[in-house]
Order: sequence, then structure tokens, then C-alpha cells
Amino acid sequence: MSTTISKTELLNEVLDQLALNLAGDVMGSAVVSVDGIVYAARFSGAVNVDRLSAIAATTLGVSRRVAKDLSLGNANETIIQCENGYFVIYPAGDKCLLAVNLRKGGNLGMVRLEAADTADKVSGIMA
Repeated sequence: MSTTISKTELLNEVLDQLALNLAGDVMGSAVVSVDGIVYAARFSGAVNVDRLSAIAATTLGVSRRVAKDLSLGNANETIIQCENGYFVIYPAGDKCLLAVNLRKGGNLGMVRLEAADTADKVSGIMA
């Protein structure tokens, strides 16, 4: 019997740990390819994860383009602040991204720290 853990299982564990570390501030998260393909996700059933992932990939692409055109270096994060929370996108290596939905009133500073570390973990898993 094999005890090998799949990449999807590892990614799900990383997303679960992110939510646990942020004590209820994370409403959902996903690991997505830069082409918008979902590798792992932890969102409620009401969220269309495929659509959200495609939008996150597009948003990351736009952020990277803006950073390049303005000679700002690499885009390290994209934060969308909304009336009822935040949507934050982090590159996770060259092939993936981490998308995080933060509740209104959530600790954006802690999310930024934890999500950056999580994106590094994702990059390692997907290497």
C-alpha cells in the first residue's frame, strides 16, 4: 500500500493551514495555474471556483503587465479592497497563484504575512 500524498492533497493541507492560522479571517482560498485552472480550492459552495480562478489569473496577468510597463519590478501581490472584504492574489512561482478571500474587518496585515508564506509553500509543492 502506498502512502504517497498527491499534490492536490498537499495543496489542500496548505490551504487548510492558512485558514487555521488566520482564525476565521479567510473566507476562501485557491491555488490556481496562471492559465486559470484550479488545482485546489477551499471556498463555500456558493462560489463559482472555476470563474473566480479564471478572474484571479487574469488579474495577476494585468498586475504583472502594469508592473512591467511602469518598470516597477515584479508584482508581489494584488489587493482588491471591497465593501465587504478583500480579495488578494499572490504569485506562487512562475506557474501558479494563490487567491485569498478575506472577510470584512479581517486582519489584512496578518493575511499578507501568512499568504506570502503560503505562496512560497505552494511554489515548492508545484516545482
